[in-house]
Order: sequence, then C-alpha cells, then structure tokens
Amino acid sequence: MRYRPVGDTGIQLSVISLGGLVMMEPVHHYAIDRGVNLVHIAADYLGGRAIVALGNVLKTRRKDVYLAVKDNFSDIDETLKILNTDLHRLHHVQSP
Repeated sequence: MRYRPVGDTGIQLSVISLGGLVMMEPVHHYAIDRGVNLVHIAADYLGGRAIVALGNVLKTRRKDVYLAVKDNFSDIDETLKILNTDLHRLHHVQSP
C-alpha cells in the first residue's frame, strides 16, 4: 500500500480509503489487513446500518485506522458512541 503524509503531522494516510457505505465487516477487515488506514463514514449511510457495521469492526481494529466522520455537530457524540470510539481525526460538517 502506498501512503502520503498529512502535512508535517507525522501521519501517513493510505492513498486508498474505505468508504462507509461498505457495510460488510469482512470487507473492512480485508482492506485494513492490506494497509488501508483511512476510513470515512456518515451516520446516515444506509439508514444507519453502515455505521453499526463499522463500529463492530472498530471494536478490534480501532488502532489500525484513521477515522473521518461526516456529520453535523449535534450528532457527533452519538456517532462516536456507535463507532466504539471517542476520537476521530477528521470531521466533515454537513448541513441538515
């Protein structure tokens, strides 16, 4: 897997990211096992089912990925709870 630096932060992100619309846990594990370390998600993907699937993966793989969350500020705490984490690296704010 190829990676690119994020400024001078020391963070290296994979050139391929895993979109949150993928809700099959084996696909998440397959991608992470092959070096994908950027995952992006929004709480409303697939009616909320995608975020639940990713949350299950993050129970055991959280340290392996950088998480980008697309949401509005009023939902972020609940989104992070479903994802089994209290930290994300990138927050996309979208209008309702």
